[in-house]
Amino acid sequence: MPSVVRLPLGRDRPTDRRIAHLQTALAQAPSRVDLWVELGNIHLRQDGLRAAEDSFRRALSLNQDSSAAHHGLGVTLRRRGELESAARSLERAVALEPGWIGDWNDLAACQETLGKAREAVESYRRILHQGSDLPQAWYNYGNAQVEVGDLSGARESYLEGLRLGGSEFTLLYNLGWVQSRLGQTDEAIASYRRSLEFRRESYRSWYNLGNLLLQVDQADEARQCLRRAASLRRDDPEIWNNLGNACLDCGRTFEAARCYRKALQLDPGFHSAWNNLGILHERDERPGEALDCYRRCLELAPNHPMYQLNRTLVLVTLQQPEEAIRELTRLVESEPNFGCLLGTLEALDPLRSRPDFRKLLPLLGPPPENPTPKGP
Repeated sequence: MPSVVRLPLGRDRPTDRRIAHLQTALAQAPSRVDLWVELGNIHLRQDGLRAAEDSFRRALSLNQDSSAAHHGLGVTLRRRGELESAARSLERAVALEPGWIGDWNDLAACQETLGKAREAVESYRRILHQGSDLPQAWYNYGNAQVEVGDLSGARESYLEGLRLGGSEFTLLYNLGWVQSRLGQTDEAIASYRRSLEFRRESYRSWYNLGNLLLQVDQADEARQCLRRAASLRRDDPEIWNNLGNACLDCGRTFEAARCYRKALQLDPGFHSAWNNLGILHERDERPGEALDCYRRCLELAPNHPMYQLNRTLVLVTLQQPEEAIRELTRLVESEPNFGCLLGTLEALDPLRSRPDFRKLLPLLGPPPENPTPKGP
């Protein structure tokens, strides 16, 4: 058991009278460590960080083994952004009283902020091994596991937090994110749907849900989700770009063009949106405009193999074989793996009778199993 009772943070603000009483008591008994800690906690609740630090340091000058004073000082320093010093104080607190969960939780949060994800994982694991059923601890543990790449462990932590009645939106949102990274698309879709039951105005949930629905060929519903995301966050070019992709999959080319142009209005350097607009122009049989888009792509992302290939194919359509082969040569020389894709690509058939194309044949190999020369 703690030698000094900690006052939990976040209750009603104490009155000035209580502070006055403590100051009077300390004037009469300045060696009372527990009173200095209580005064520090009061200042901490009132965001009087300098006064709180002074009180906790006074307590520690009287007793270096006061875990409550080390904890209070650690929390104070963390709020002030002095994370390394905060971590040292909290480490001292847990060393003195390893059974107190609050110390471990604050230490883990501090370690996570410092980028010490593995240390944070161990701290959260310690909390949970002590039998804590705190949903927030499972949430924090899951976040720390994500930082170290343990996505399966994070999924189980978020599920446990939900079972214990934790914050449904944050747990469901993070659970959906982890499930999508694990390739569990249907489960991720279900998690994002549930998260929206708790926070309908979360544009990021609508956005992620729309992207997942695109992956499973539910373009109509994806379009509705991404439109909702765009209405909630109108200044995000990625949302407009992906909404354009959904519109394109639905055959709504005019709406798709408007979305891509909106994305480019917000971010003229968004080369993926230029590429997608180029693909749209090709589908509308406007190869000249498509060529301009791919040129912009390559200005923004020089030697990008997909943009080089798309530009090559448009040059073939425009019957500019010399320029097409020059672009193709640069492509296969810089990206030898693309030779496999180009070996039997039908769109290049108009070039195959040319001597300059036949010079490239040694660089071309058998096609891959699933060639994909284009794509939003």
